Amino acid sequence: MEIGAKMKVANDAMEKTSAIANYQMGLSEERHRFEGLPSPTSTDYDEHLHNLEKIKNKNLEGISDPVIQNELMLDFSLKGQLAGYESENFYNKKRVEVYEGNLLSLVDQEIKNPTEYSMENIKSYLDSGKQANLVGEKFYQQTLIKANDDIGANRINRDLYMARTPEEVDAVRDGITSGAYELGGVTIEPDKKKALLDIAD
Repeated sequence: MEIGAKMKVANDAMEKTSAIANYQMGLSEERHRFEGLPSPTSTDYDEHLHNLEKIKNKNLEGISDPVIQNELMLDFSLKGQLAGYESENFYNKKRVEVYEGNLLSLVDQEIKNPTEYSMENIKSYLDSGKQANLVGEKFYQQTLIKANDDIGANRINRDLYMARTPEEVDAVRDGITSGAYELGGVTIEPDKKKALLDIAD
């Protein structure tokens, strides 16, 4: 092999090795940057995909041999697609986590300050999340059941705690027996209702 040909082979090998290493490093850094965002938005996600494409193109520019460039383009495209799928899964999972966290904060506020409309409000929050594919059926049902249990008991406990006279305690007891505390879709199980009546007595 002539010296010129040997130099070309060596140069091609060096360019290829360097391109692969730089591409992998760029891919890793960009993924780390994106996954480090606390609450990635759709704009962040689109920017991330754009950056993945830029990293691929940048590392193909330094390849002088068209055959090697084409080979690396296919390789980088495949790896970029895989990285894109992984990023999409991360993004969707993060969106759900953030949404559920915010939703639980709203539910917690309703539980701590219950009204006859609290269950309706909570169901509305959950329905909105479900329609947006950000709330799964298991989370939906568990949150609804827990909220129902907490709101019924919490509202009665709050009123009993704030009752200052026997008449006010009697009013709470009447509310329990009449079902006034179950307005707005709240259901209080008989055994729990009995326990609350015992406290009122």
